[in-house]
Amino acid sequence: MHYDFQTLPQRRGTGSAKWELMYREQPDLGPDVVPLSVADMEFENPPEVKQALREWLDGAVMGYTDPTDEFFSACLGWQERRHGWTPEREWVVTSPGVVPAIFNAVRTLTSPGDGVIVQPPVYYPFFMAVE
Repeated sequence: MHYDFQTLPQRRGTGSAKWELMYREQPDLGPDVVPLSVADMEFENPPEVKQALREWLDGAVMGYTDPTDEFFSACLGWQERRHGWTPEREWVVTSPGVVPAIFNAVRTLTSPGDGVIVQPPVYYPFFMAVE
């Protein structure tokens, strides 16, 4: 599969927090500036991802869902393949995102005054979870 890492989609005016802030703070930036920050892609979505989403949407009903057996199998299988370890299904806990998960982990596993190691470079909210 060929991926296009040359063509940059227009992000200005799309509601992208990163791009809108960048242009608000430096309105004269030229079109050749690419911020390439964490968790916000600057390239088109891969064709396989677009196709998988289209196929899923064709049969989906939008609404609140719970994790399926396939979800748990995928999580446990990934741990097994990558780390040679299979956790119990009951140990898998979902979260609406990485940042809430980090905050909850720090709250759950530490007490005020405990030391917490953060290994930068990381997304800035990781520090906020500790503070």
